[in-house]
Amino acid sequence: MDKRLIPLLFLLTSTSTLLYAQQAQPVAALHNASFTLQPAGNGIGGLWKTGDRYLTNYVRKGKVFGDVVVRFHEAGGTLDSLKKTATDFQQDGQSIGNSDPSADHPHPLLLSQVFNLKGEKLFWTITLANEAKVPLTIEDLALPLAYNSGGGENPTEIFEQRVIKHHFISGNNSFLFWERPTGVGPYLVLLPLAGTSLEYFSTNAAGAGRGAFQAFIHAAHTSHLETRGTWRQPVSTATIPAHGRRVEHFVFRWAKDYEDIRRILVEEGLIDIRIMPGMTIPTNLDATVALNTHQKICALLPEFPAGTSITPLPGNAPYQRYKIKFSHPGENRITIQYGDHYKTYLEFFVTEPLETLYKKRAAFIVNRQQHKDPSKWYDGLFSIYDMKNHTLRGPDNPDYFDTSRLSYVLTCDDP
Repeated sequence: MDKRLIPLLFLLTSTSTLLYAQQAQPVAALHNASFTLQPAGNGIGGLWKTGDRYLTNYVRKGKVFGDVVVRFHEAGGTLDSLKKTATDFQQDGQSIGNSDPSADHPHPLLLSQVFNLKGEKLFWTITLANEAKVPLTIEDLALPLAYNSGGGENPTEIFEQRVIKHHFISGNNSFLFWERPTGVGPYLVLLPLAGTSLEYFSTNAAGAGRGAFQAFIHAAHTSHLETRGTWRQPVSTATIPAHGRRVEHFVFRWAKDYEDIRRILVEEGLIDIRIMPGMTIPTNLDATVALNTHQKICALLPEFPAGTSITPLPGNAPYQRYKIKFSHPGENRITIQYGDHYKTYLEFFVTEPLETLYKKRAAFIVNRQQHKDPSKWYDGLFSIYDMKNHTLRGPDNPDYFDTSRLSYVLTCDDP
């Protein structure tokens, strides 16, 4: 680093620290040593770590965590949707205020939720109650999580007061967490509790804009509308009997760093999973999977048993280790069965040996991606090969690239 910049960086850092030190903690309806919350309508409109020097609101301005989406139908009936929710906010189990739109609620399905702040944890309980005399089938049960993805050009907002989402949507072992772009903690972690799982996600919520994300407990309807690819995990519906109910449980927690997230996963009954060398694995290498959990690991089930070998390895407490060797090319799913009929999924992709891939890729670049025409000003240009139309794209045949985008893909560092 240029030493002349150090005093400037020190000044900027010190000024930033001073500004944050002068800010006041937001006034909120729920507050303890861990969480500061601002209720808003059907959910949480503001969520801060109490005492956070940067006062990052993890919820996007004008949005909430808790605006649950439900799509359901009676047997043989048409699909209906429900978004109105009776929401109760509690601290240590004592209600401090609620909203209840059920009076103008014409549906036989009632949705209620409770946010209960208790010590270091914020519990989120969602209840679906069927008041009809017939069963109801839930096709979609989605949690829109409009996190604070920021915007604009203000460096403080971009790097220190907005958050980035990470998610692992994979059955009972699903979890999400949000961190600042700087990586400076705390990280906000959302986990399903025993008996609750997530099976699908979508970033295509209509009109939701930047930072839109929906995690699905049930996704039978929405998953079939996806046109961008194939979702490989099983999706489900849920049937609620007449006058019956269904309850889902989640918890929010704060983590200091990545290792602390792993600790929290194990503490809440999930699995801390470590995989070497990664999820894309050549046929001539083994994958090693290490599982740390208080739950009993019942089985690791391969998608292609004839092309997969799974061997338990000597323990390295607290981890249970397995060696996996694949011979079936392409997508390979390993299903982990654990605990009380719980499941989670590991999606591997199996390739040819690395030496083979390097040689094939090099040959493809030379033979398919370089313009070789001395009469052209761009003779020798490496460009984009159109797999759909089997042609090399360039300045004379950009296809759907307009001039500006073609210049971008040919000259920027992204390709």
